[in-house]
Amino acid sequence: MPQGFWFSPGGRKYGDLIPEIGYFDSSGVAAMALSEMLLQSDSGTIIVAPAIPKDWVAKFSLRAVGGFVVTAEVAYGDVLYVLLKSENGEVCEIANPWGDREVEVRILPSEGSPKSVTRIKGRLLRFKTERSKSYLITPLGRPISSFSFERLAPKPNGAPKYPGYKSFPPPWERKGYPSTAHFPCLGISSNGKSPARDFVLMASSSVKSGQQ
Repeated sequence: MPQGFWFSPGGRKYGDLIPEIGYFDSSGVAAMALSEMLLQSDSGTIIVAPAIPKDWVAKFSLRAVGGFVVTAEVAYGDVLYVLLKSENGEVCEIANPWGDREVEVRILPSEGSPKSVTRIKGRLLRFKTERSKSYLITPLGRPISSFSFERLAPKPNGAPKYPGYKSFPPPWERKGYPSTAHFPCLGISSNGKSPARDFVLMASSSVKSGQQ
């Protein structure tokens, strides 16, 4: 199970109709799906932007199998460049983002301009890397001077963010159960359960107490 994702084992039901089946926390599923759209490497081959819609523009940095940190920019179906940092010095195997076009691999020194390391052609690219070194991969003939650079300065997060707005209080809030969840089944209580599950347990206990 991916670290940071939450899984709720099934078994209980809401009322007598809706089963509480196992599910990933929805925000975790969205993050995982978006990551897979941007970068895949489970097979050992790095694939950049395997499922990005043609009208998207994206910039990202993600880790790949083999000890690589992959940074890339995609614009309207075209991968502009791939910047790859090798943490372990392993051989890099990457699917050519530009079909079978010849690409140039440049190493980024700590000082000075990038230096060409090799040129490779084909749908599968393989080249040796050095530990802690970074490599810029571009199609042959695309100079670095053609890229525009800007400093990323996102605003610091000052408060919790919620996935939406609740149109009415969830049942656990109407019954006096405090909750910060804005959608049913989002959020985990202090004892590790969802507010929805705790409400079901509380309601179930109340019913059993009334039957005694």
